[in-house]
Amino acid sequence: MGILERHIVAVKQILAALASGILALSLSPSASAAPNYIDQGHADIFTVSATENTLTLNAHVDPTDRFEGGTFKPEELILGVKDAAWQTETTSINDLGVPGYLLPENSSANLLWPGWDTKGVAKAGYEKVTLQFLEVAGPGRVFAFQNDLGALKAVANGGFALTSGSEIVQERPGHTHASWLFEKPGRYTMKVVAKTEKEGKTLTSRPHVYAWQVGGAGLDRSADSNKNERNGKSATPAPLAQAGAAGTSENADAKPTSAATPNQSATETAQKDAGGAEEAQGEDCKLVENSGESLQAVLKDDRSAPAKWVDPSSIVFPLGQAARRNLPTQMGPVPKGTVWMIGSTQTKNVPWLGANTMHESLLEKTTGPVRWKLSSFSGPGNMYVFTSGNFGEVVGQKWFTGANNTATGQVEIPHNTHVHPNWIFTKPGLYKVGITQTAKSKDGKEMNAHTTLHFKVGEGSMHGHFDLGAKIGTGGKVWRNSKGEECTPPSGLASTGSSALTGPLAVFAAGLAVFGLGVVARRKCAN
Repeated sequence: MGILERHIVAVKQILAALASGILALSLSPSASAAPNYIDQGHADIFTVSATENTLTLNAHVDPTDRFEGGTFKPEELILGVKDAAWQTETTSINDLGVPGYLLPENSSANLLWPGWDTKGVAKAGYEKVTLQFLEVAGPGRVFAFQNDLGALKAVANGGFALTSGSEIVQERPGHTHASWLFEKPGRYTMKVVAKTEKEGKTLTSRPHVYAWQVGGAGLDRSADSNKNERNGKSATPAPLAQAGAAGTSENADAKPTSAATPNQSATETAQKDAGGAEEAQGEDCKLVENSGESLQAVLKDDRSAPAKWVDPSSIVFPLGQAARRNLPTQMGPVPKGTVWMIGSTQTKNVPWLGANTMHESLLEKTTGPVRWKLSSFSGPGNMYVFTSGNFGEVVGQKWFTGANNTATGQVEIPHNTHVHPNWIFTKPGLYKVGITQTAKSKDGKEMNAHTTLHFKVGEGSMHGHFDLGAKIGTGGKVWRNSKGEECTPPSGLASTGSSALTGPLAVFAAGLAVFGLGVVARRKCAN
């Protein structure tokens, strides 16, 4: 081999080595790349998915105005707990007994809202998932718990404190949140592995290490967090007297709606809400074809992957035996005793219905919070909608009250928020719940979306996660007055959309008719 040939071979070898090195660097985690720091918004930190032979544990973070979000390896994140999370109320709770930094079970203003999601194992035929904490280390103890109608319960099998060896068992594919309490500031780590089993076959994920930065000025970027104070805020009941003002509760303390006034009956409050300007406006408010962009109610159906946004009137939510609960005390118009309930945490065979202001078009084309109003209500009993309280309190924020076929209550939900209230019904039968969402476009125009939710209480079952929300879309129908302005219809008309009684209710009615004929036939045979 000549000198030239040897030089060519040497150059090729060098280039090949360089290419291999560059490729290896591009495919391996960068030692110099800093982890993503997140301290607000919704994150399913334990996101479990499966194929037939592989179980994967990741972390999924929803996008915010400061963070694009996405799915990450847990080592690519630092989970931040701000100084603002510090509180002392847990000191008086027997099962906790210490103050600390609290991330509540319900989303809270500007704090991280961590949970877990195991729906990704269902497609491969798996159900039960166990999250095993191989190692838990930090300057203090960590507690995880949920509020069940005022009673705190541990989420791990070893008790309220999460320690090395603790396990969280998710019996069915689902999406769950809990309260997290960190006793002291500093860096905490959790080494976690996920496990699932089917027909004697066990899958185990790779172990991953989660890092938490609790309190302190080190990585607590609270100054950056204030760039968008709406991110992660809890839903705020809007005072009815200020309902027309823009952002009335954005920087205010949570205030109950008129529905929550303790010395007024639900009927009295509803009569006040139904009168005045809205009634005059409703006389001139008609449902017309829409030629431009409008706010449209949509329902996020998480029973498939990826989730689908569907017409809210296309689903009837059945609340059967699995939803039946014993209410320990009266709440609003609901006396203590037997009720049917959609809770703030997911229950097997009960549809889990939440609220969502995270549709991409809504975030892109509107500004400020979305106001939700209970615009109509009918049913054989009463309804009460509220978020769970903390530390043994049953009721946190009061949203809606439906009583004697009248509707009252409204709430403001900030942009990019996902929250699950409790829905309680007192008697079996069919309920129609009209909800009006109001948002403001970036050019200052007020936009409304009306829909009617349907609940079949007393029978049936449905397992799945659903979120009512809104999008900006074209076509469809919209309520407008004679001036062409969007308007709010009176309560009696809010549920009269063109699709409100089609599809599922027609099937439901036909089923009742068949059931009735069957009963008649059986009676004739018996006679």
